[in-house]
Amino acid sequence: MKKIIRRIASKLHIHLTGIEPPPGFLPALSTLLSLLTLGTFIYSSQEGWSLFDSFYFTVITIATVGYGDMYPTTTYSKAFTIFLIFMGVWIGLYVISSIADSLQKGKYN
Repeated sequence: MKKIIRRIASKLHIHLTGIEPPPGFLPALSTLLSLLTLGTFIYSSQEGWSLFDSFYFTVITIATVGYGDMYPTTTYSKAFTIFLIFMGVWIGLYVISSIADSLQKGKYN
């Protein structure tokens, strides 16, 4: 399964940018997807939200949008949200900057 995901992500990167992904891109993308999955299940179990609402909250938290329509209420969820913000923003910015760098070096250069 890991090889299939890696192959799909690599082909998508090549299709979008025209070059091979940088060395840290695929692990960072996998970690970001793992954080999205983990956040979805943690918020669903801790807050009692639906899977879609939990995924929505995880995405807007990582993207630092923070609409304020939903928020964590348990201490565990609040602590996880702090972790999610730090890790999600850091990894998300790395993935976006890697794609931007590849676009600059690849297909559109």
